[in-house]
Amino acid sequence: MNKFKSAAVVMLVILSVVSLYAKDKTVEGELVDVTCNMSGAGGEKHLMCAISCAKNGQPIGVAAKDGKIYTLLTMSPKLADLMQKKVKVTGAYDVASQSIKPSKIFVKEGRKWKEVEVPGLMM
Repeated sequence: MNKFKSAAVVMLVILSVVSLYAKDKTVEGELVDVTCNMSGAGGEKHLMCAISCAKNGQPIGVAAKDGKIYTLLTMSPKLADLMQKKVKVTGAYDVASQSIKPSKIFVKEGRKWKEVEVPGLMM
């Protein structure tokens, strides 16, 4: 539980910085579990773990076409069912933390993009 509280405090600090210095940015890529993705885990075999981590409130992000992972400052449990799907996210972007406070989230369904509800901020 202390890990979760620490992560929440860090995300609040990042959110404060993002609010001050952010510019809007749109990124497109795969919705991933940030921690596992950074350690090299991924792919179809990792899907259930990614969903579980998101449901437990672990940070999620977009593994974008530019090779970067953009952490999303939002409540990850609400997006758990979208893990490893292709998404397009627009929102306030902070260069220093590589994070985005989403204002719009789209998921690719076939050839079309479907807008999904943006969950509240991480707390």
